Amino acid sequence: MKKKILIGIIIYSSGFALFFIFRLIYGILTPETTDVYRNYQYQQTLTTGGLNDKNDSFQTYSKNNYASMKRQVYKEGVKEAPVTINVEQKYEKVASLISESREFEKSEKETREIVKKHEALIQYEQNSGLKGNRYLNLTIGVFPDKFDFMIEEIRKIGNLKSVEINKFDKTSEYKDLNAKRKTLEESRQSLISLKSRAGKIDEFINLENKIMEVEKQIQEFGIKLGDYDAENEFCTVKLTLIENMKAVKTSPIRHIKTALEWTIEYYGILTVILFIGFLTILIIISILEKTKWLGNFIKKYDQNQAL
Repeated sequence: MKKKILIGIIIYSSGFALFFIFRLIYGILTPETTDVYRNYQYQQTLTTGGLNDKNDSFQTYSKNNYASMKRQVYKEGVKEAPVTINVEQKYEKVASLISESREFEKSEKETREIVKKHEALIQYEQNSGLKGNRYLNLTIGVFPDKFDFMIEEIRKIGNLKSVEINKFDKTSEYKDLNAKRKTLEESRQSLISLKSRAGKIDEFINLENKIMEVEKQIQEFGIKLGDYDAENEFCTVKLTLIENMKAVKTSPIRHIKTALEWTIEYYGILTVILFIGFLTILIIISILEKTKWLGNFIKKYDQNQAL
């Protein structure tokens, strides 16, 4: 009996040790998510839900950067001679990065040096918070051919927590803007041609107002189309730099403490579950045995009655 108890203790202790070692290795290999980053994520959730306006202007900053990509498409022409067609794609490319830094001022300086190195343009800047808990939000316009190189360098600043890169095709929108502006220009010419005809003064006044309204719309479309011009072609980098004074390497003692606490909690839960399961099985077996005994008793009673 003592030997069985000893074997049970050894098996139980081995399971505890395996849980502890697994959690310790996981804690060492996995960087700990700090409270500062969790707090930032929480604030972003509130902003998205419309409950907090912090960083809202950064999230809703409406400056759009567009770039072009030209490619050639080959088609069969007359007498099977290949015909080259130049196709131009307009697109929007946005990278969003979030980094933590214990050396906030150094990381900010490195960021600005990278911007200058790649001849990029800071289009929006937001600084907030006090020392020890500061935030820096930057929206950067960078030339398309330098976009990937700049992203690789920014990723090395601080402790990268999140990165997301999206590309959206804007060719149809660009063509639609051009078509609408062309229609308005034709409409303006038609209205101007009416000025040569005879009419009343109030009719001419109304005509001039319509011409001015059309010209205003043409200017608005011109401004929008200006974002697509070759000299204005940029891709967008949205960087959030978070100061985290707690972003230090976790000590071995803390790793051991965390692993021990986790093991005690979850191995304890597993023990309770197994104990309840074992107890349930014993109860079921007991019920079945009693049911069998009751069945035998009834059977013997019936036999005695028959005699």
